[in-house]
Amino acid sequence: MRAALLAAALAAAAPTWADPGQLSGGSWGYHDQNGNFVLNPQLPAGFGWAQGSDPEPVTVGGKHGYVDRKKKLVIPGRFDDAGRFCEGLAAVAYHGRYGFIDRRGHWVIEPRFESAGSFLGGLAPAATGGRWGFVDRRGRWVIRPDFERAREFSEDRAAVRIHGLWGYVDRRGRWSVLARYDHASSFENGRAHVRAGGSSFYIDRNGRRLPPVYALAPAPAPAKTGKRRLVRTDGRRAPTRFDFARGFSEGLAAIRVDGLYGYIDKSGAVAIAPEFAEAGDFSQGLAAVRVGGKWGFINREGAIAVDPEYSAAWGFSEGLCAVKSGGAWGYIDATGQTVIAPQFEAAYGFSQGLAPIQQDGKWGFIDPSGDIVIETQYDNTTGFSPDGTAGVEQDGQWGFIDKSGATVIAPRYEATFGFTEGLAAVRMNGLWGYIDASGAFVVPVQYRDTLGFSQGLAAVEDDGGSFGYIDKTGTMVVQPGFGCALSFHDGLAAVLEGDKWGFIDRRGRQAVSPSFDAVFAYSDGLALALDGGDYRYVDASGNVVVTPELGDPESSSNGPMPTVLNGFIGRNKGQVEIPHFDPAMGLAPVLLNGARGYIDTTGRYFWVPTP
Repeated sequence: MRAALLAAALAAAAPTWADPGQLSGGSWGYHDQNGNFVLNPQLPAGFGWAQGSDPEPVTVGGKHGYVDRKKKLVIPGRFDDAGRFCEGLAAVAYHGRYGFIDRRGHWVIEPRFESAGSFLGGLAPAATGGRWGFVDRRGRWVIRPDFERAREFSEDRAAVRIHGLWGYVDRRGRWSVLARYDHASSFENGRAHVRAGGSSFYIDRNGRRLPPVYALAPAPAPAKTGKRRLVRTDGRRAPTRFDFARGFSEGLAAIRVDGLYGYIDKSGAVAIAPEFAEAGDFSQGLAAVRVGGKWGFINREGAIAVDPEYSAAWGFSEGLCAVKSGGAWGYIDATGQTVIAPQFEAAYGFSQGLAPIQQDGKWGFIDPSGDIVIETQYDNTTGFSPDGTAGVEQDGQWGFIDKSGATVIAPRYEATFGFTEGLAAVRMNGLWGYIDASGAFVVPVQYRDTLGFSQGLAAVEDDGGSFGYIDKTGTMVVQPGFGCALSFHDGLAAVLEGDKWGFIDRRGRQAVSPSFDAVFAYSDGLALALDGGDYRYVDASGNVVVTPELGDPESSSNGPMPTVLNGFIGRNKGQVEIPHFDPAMGLAPVLLNGARGYIDTTGRYFWVPTP
């Protein structure tokens, strides 16, 4: 795992805001979009800056406080939980009860609630006696606590749940839309996403059902395409191309049309119409999607399987998924039930029965019951590899532990991204080599850059900046000659020749001629390629089997296509190290001339690569 868990330090914020970064010593500070620290690392945990000048929450010694933009801790860390400021007030928990403070940290509403949300439009949801209502800025009940759940007001409507069903009330507590939905999101631009009876759709502020922006035509497209057409339900002409795409996972690939995400199948047919603000890859039958400002999960039919009520979410692994709620990370199962309550500063997926979590700025591991089995003591970790070891960092040095927490290889390396196929790439004195499970070097440190082993081979960069492939004995079996090279998948590896990308087989023979501006590794037998601004899926022979068209290919295009690489493999060694954007961040790690950074989904640098 390249860049280890640096992703935990980045939040999905607008590119002009400052966001947290973490040094290897475990301290957090804030940097701008160029990676320059504007608040030196000194705090154990932090969150991204919101717009405006409000103090921002941080974790200090296990307690929550607030810092301003001038590197100053303006509200000491004394709270059990802390939210962001909205309309000048922030909900905080003190000794198990929630109240509201002003920007100076003074109590405006004393802590007496079991839980509380943010003020929007002068009202905030709060809970007492297991029921939710709404209070004003003086803490007085404006809407009685009669509801099982309640969300913040948005566009003068608040979603509330009663008797297991969701509806909407106005600011006087009167029903605007009767409770009849299994799920209801907040209103945004005059519409809200709801689910009832297994169907998902949008309603207006009066509860009237709205047609989707896009739908699948009831009849197939012309016989020569063999695809179902994507049509607009408002009578406007539907675009014939998508403007962003990802690789296939579990037979479906996320695509974006006019800013909304849906999915196509391997024939190119639209399987799930675009209606989501963001969408991730499928894992264990579910995919994370963003509806409005919250993340939930859909199944392969496109139906909401887990209500979108999380501020961030990873994918499922080993039956569980890390989700962020109320400023903390926990885990849910495939039904959306909370299995491990939100309590961690950061959390990642399970592997080998253990998941990395962060508390007080340090990393450890939990089991599926949520018990900490390896104490939080490490500055960073790669997570557990299939061989049962995890790379861990302490005081700037990396080593390896087993599943009991015992050290199996003492920390002495500058960097690693874990064991793959029995060997681990490690860096010493600025160069990379490979060690076995005993820590003995099998391939001496000699390469400027490396990748992990995949299908018996690993890409390495020699001192001349050229890439080739070695086997597990260190023998160069594919001679250096490529400007960049990726790992093998489905027997093929992407390589850069000149300024074009193609694929080679394990013997170094050209399988797909270098003709693409950017490519993505093969998954489910297909590779995504960018050719002249158009996205195409090619098979193992390089034949285009899925074209960008969503309907009749003879229809006119919807204007020029974007030319940004959108996180795929670019020129000048612009290699995306993880082959997709993390859905919780909207960022992907990149390698540029040996330096690592992050790009957003437009291809712009969020953290500019620096040596």
